[in-house]
Amino acid sequence: MAIVVSYGLCSAFGVFYGPVHSILPFLLLGIGIDDMFVIVQCWTNLNKEEMKRSLPVRIGITMKHAGVSITITSVTDFAAFAVGATTVLPSLRSFCIYSAVGILATYIFQASFFVAWLTLDQKRIEGHRDGIIPCFVHRNWKPSSLSRIEPLQLFFSRILAKYLFKWPAKVFILVLAAFLLGINTWGSVLMRQEFNPLWFIPTSTYLSQYFSVIESHYPDNGQMASIYIQTANLSSNLDRLDALIDTVRNETKIVSQVDDWFGGFKEFTAKRHAVDWTNQSMTDVQFSTYLKNYLFTQKGAKFRRNFKFQDPLECRSAIAPPISVIMEELYRNLAIAMVCVFVTTFILIANLFACVLVLLCVVLTLVCVNGTMHFWGLTIDTVSCINLVLAIGLCVDYAAHVAHTFMTKSGTRNERAAATISSIGPAVFHGGFSTFLAFIFLANSDSHVFITFFKVFVLVVAYGLFHGLILFPVILSLIGPAPFNLEPPPNLEDKAVTAEELEPQLTHREKSAVVGVLKEEVEANEDHEFHLDMSDDSTASSSDDEELLRSQQVRGMATLKMISIRLKSVKNIQKITQSMKMVSAAKYTKAERELKLARPYGIGAQEFYKKAEVKDEEGEKGQLIIAVSSDRGLCGAVHSSIGRIVKNDIAANPNTKVVIVGDKVRNILQRLYAKNIAMVVTEVGRKPAVFGDAALIAQSIINSGIEFSKGKILFNAFRTVVSFRTTEMPLYSQNAVANASKLPVYDSLDSDVIQSYTEFSLASLLFYSMKENATSEQSSRMTAMDNASKNAGEMIDKLTMTFNRTRQAVITRELIEIISGCATL
Repeated sequence: MAIVVSYGLCSAFGVFYGPVHSILPFLLLGIGIDDMFVIVQCWTNLNKEEMKRSLPVRIGITMKHAGVSITITSVTDFAAFAVGATTVLPSLRSFCIYSAVGILATYIFQASFFVAWLTLDQKRIEGHRDGIIPCFVHRNWKPSSLSRIEPLQLFFSRILAKYLFKWPAKVFILVLAAFLLGINTWGSVLMRQEFNPLWFIPTSTYLSQYFSVIESHYPDNGQMASIYIQTANLSSNLDRLDALIDTVRNETKIVSQVDDWFGGFKEFTAKRHAVDWTNQSMTDVQFSTYLKNYLFTQKGAKFRRNFKFQDPLECRSAIAPPISVIMEELYRNLAIAMVCVFVTTFILIANLFACVLVLLCVVLTLVCVNGTMHFWGLTIDTVSCINLVLAIGLCVDYAAHVAHTFMTKSGTRNERAAATISSIGPAVFHGGFSTFLAFIFLANSDSHVFITFFKVFVLVVAYGLFHGLILFPVILSLIGPAPFNLEPPPNLEDKAVTAEELEPQLTHREKSAVVGVLKEEVEANEDHEFHLDMSDDSTASSSDDEELLRSQQVRGMATLKMISIRLKSVKNIQKITQSMKMVSAAKYTKAERELKLARPYGIGAQEFYKKAEVKDEEGEKGQLIIAVSSDRGLCGAVHSSIGRIVKNDIAANPNTKVVIVGDKVRNILQRLYAKNIAMVVTEVGRKPAVFGDAALIAQSIINSGIEFSKGKILFNAFRTVVSFRTTEMPLYSQNAVANASKLPVYDSLDSDVIQSYTEFSLASLLFYSMKENATSEQSSRMTAMDNASKNAGEMIDKLTMTFNRTRQAVITRELIEIISGCATL
């Protein structure tokens, strides 16, 4: 459809169609499929919560992300071709006009026609309708397991994103990029400018074979030479010029043929103007007039370029511009196209540093393409000039997609870069590979135009994918800009700012505002959402402030000063919660990595109890509960869920002793159940737990002499980044371990050995539970701060609207008072 629009509109407006234009369908096919892959990939990236919404909403969310990406690439491509349309080379100008119209039509059809059909097809799938016969409905249709497997997605998310951003891989990629840049820079320097019209003749034709045989078997003898005459009055020296020509023609041993303009000029003037060269002289005016007429004859036209006139000739020339113009136009078009691409990318991405990195990626790709063209036997001519201009529009697509996606991700630079190639990498690779498939059929062509297009576009796709999907993410992981709508504190990563350093900086009013921001989340999610351990005074202060503001709004007397103070306070809260979210994200990544190493401790200890068939001790010694939490708050229901289960167990069995690991659970239990607390371990959560800490706690519990018949360890087991599960593990006393039926199979029943088993197993379980709880705590804190930032943003919007309305009311009231005063006068 875009091809029809491009050919139809341009032909209707009189833009000529040339041999080079036959490559346009392949170009638009590659660009169009690239946009399709981006839209489909964004649809695939929708999470479970978004997939629960209605189909129009899901399509809107998809185009919210994909629309920006395809707009960036389409506008930059259009700008590059629009610049090419201003060149003086007719073939390049015509081709760029056709391409620009085609790209614009492709963008319009992608954003409307393709999205509409994608919506209808998704509606068909959800209705279990057949793909070939839509009226047929499958009753128990389920997608096959093979259709759910996406090998390329798994490669980008589990292999490339995992290993590309390790330091050895980064160093290797940077060294490889520097090597390619050096080699191809050398090739670009050696690139020569050459053009031969015979190249446009297909090699399989008889005419091409004829010229090949002539050049091989009948070469010209000697070298062609020319005689130039510097500034001279030719009209008064015609006799000397005639004598010079005769002298050169008489040198038969050196010169085989002389092709001079003067002999034809004499014949022309003798016949046309009846000039007698033997007796008559010629004035300057006559000579200039006769020479001008002669140079526009059939015989004299070939000598026209040998004369340099002070004033332009009146008659038009049909001779094409010299080959030097191609090089000048190439430099001009590349420079202007890069400027337009930079400006367009800056307008759409809205980040200067990101646009500079995108332009750097484009420059590296162009240098590598130009250098490899030399090693592949190509030269600078009209066809390669067109290809290099096209290369700007194509290679910017890969980098622009990656840059825009990187700007929408949050976390550290490594995390954002990994998330970028995991989400947009498959779509970019599919787009590049589909572009390559569109041109692969030109490989066997015998046309110089098609062969040149094939070679250049293979290089553009190869180097574009390397720089866009490999080198560019590595650069972004090192010096990438901050994401959209996020203002991290200066040098956050360098100074390693922790949440402990940020939390004391909260003033009394800011803590109250945080409670207000998170209040909706606490009320809506009582089980596994966000719980803040603030004082009652802070909550009361927040309620008083909100009640005061509400009452003033009801009466219509809210002052601008109070609203502006409130607005500024909430903005400060948003900055703090965003900073705490970034810190928690970094700590969460580290905690999750350490949790994988700690899980064998917990699994091994539980297997020991299971293999030895350890059972609870008989008797009424009571119950022991080890509640694992931490000393820090602002992490959701991590602490309250533990405290709630402990309260229920104590209510069911009052003879329960509790060992609390972490100060937050103690604050929950000490008011009503202080007598049940046997031991409290503080200073937990401020630093990552090590096995020595768990061993010290286990030794303290055993040496305390607490007797119990059965016991358990309560902790929060990490599930995903947005969820956790409060879990319990069985705990056995030393007597229960000694009475295990199958313990003698593994070791002797020496009391010291049994105590060592008991103490090491308890330390292993504690170490594992502390690591699980720490990971759950950091993920919950990151989620809580993210929701707090969003709620703060909603409060900022509401307060901003209230501020604007109040300001308008004040202005209106003052105007009424002024008008009333003037009326009384």
